[in-house]
Amino acid sequence: VKLGLDSQRFAVKFSFRTGSADLGFSSSGGGQDEIWLTQIAKQTAQRDNCLEILGHVNRVGPELLNQRLSARRAEYIKRRLEAVVPALASRTIAVGKGSEGNLIGSRTADARDALDRRIEFDAIQCSVSK
Repeated sequence: VKLGLDSQRFAVKFSFRTGSADLGFSSSGGGQDEIWLTQIAKQTAQRDNCLEILGHVNRVGPELLNQRLSARRAEYIKRRLEAVVPALASRTIAVGKGSEGNLIGSRTADARDALDRRIEFDAIQCSVSK
C-alpha cells in the first residue's frame, strides 16, 4: 500500500460476489480483503492527499449495467474505508469506470479476466477551499 500511495496509483482485486457490490465476507469478518481495506485506510489517513477510488468490471453483460456495477463497487469500497477511518469521508471520491480500461478483455467472467474486475486507487491532491 505504501509503495502504491508513493507512486500515486495502485490496484487491488477484491473478491466481490458475481454481479454484486458486496464482498464475500461480513463487516466483522476477516480475510485478505479486510486486511487490504484496513491498510489502505490507515496509510491514506497518514498522508495529506485524497484518494480517488475507481471501480472496474469485465465486459460481460450490458455496458450500462457494468457502468452502474463499477460505480456501486467503488462506492462500497469508499464506505468500507470510511468505516475504518471516518475522517476519510471528505478525502475520498468513488468513480465507476465500467469496462473502460480492461486489461484482459476476454469476456469470460472467470479467473482469466479477474484483473478486469478490480478497484484502482489514485492518490490525488486535495482541492483547497478558500
